[in-house]
Amino acid sequence: AGGKGVAAPTLMAQLHAMLRALLPARLPLDQLMARASRLFCESTLPMHYATMVCGRATRDGSVEICNAGHLPVFLSHASGVRMLGATGLPMGLFCEQTFLVERVRLTPGDGLLLVTDGVSEAESVDGEQFGLDRVANSLCDRGGVAASPLVAAYNSDLSKHAGGRRQDDATILCLRYQA
Repeated sequence: AGGKGVAAPTLMAQLHAMLRALLPARLPLDQLMARASRLFCESTLPMHYATMVCGRATRDGSVEICNAGHLPVFLSHASGVRMLGATGLPMGLFCEQTFLVERVRLTPGDGLLLVTDGVSEAESVDGEQFGLDRVANSLCDRGGVAASPLVAAYNSDLSKHAGGRRQDDATILCLRYQA
């Protein structure tokens, strides 16, 4: 959510509740995001917004992704890593906004990795950020690793990079497709 502090978790809980309330309507993903964003915009202060990624997957490996101003989603497959960028502005910036849907087809072993800015902006003792390129390269080097060990490896990489210092808002989510 926009900014840090006490308001961010409250805003995220509010947005989560809105999305849960809209899910039974079975709207197309772009419409779900637009409605949630409008509700969020109408019910928060003008300076409040949230970046987020929302997706829908089917058993055959088809995935739809809407990225509302969040960091890229990393798609890992046999031929390498591809970054799927934002398909819309952060939620709540404008009460009327549209979102595009990115569609990908996963094959067995492919994965999706999402990180928060606490990962990409984690600094070494010298002030060097971990960065998105390091996230992508590390994923490329570990392409076939299962989700749990991959997240553990990232946590280890992050800790080493930061000299053991705890990172603010460092969240890593990995999903692997198995037929």
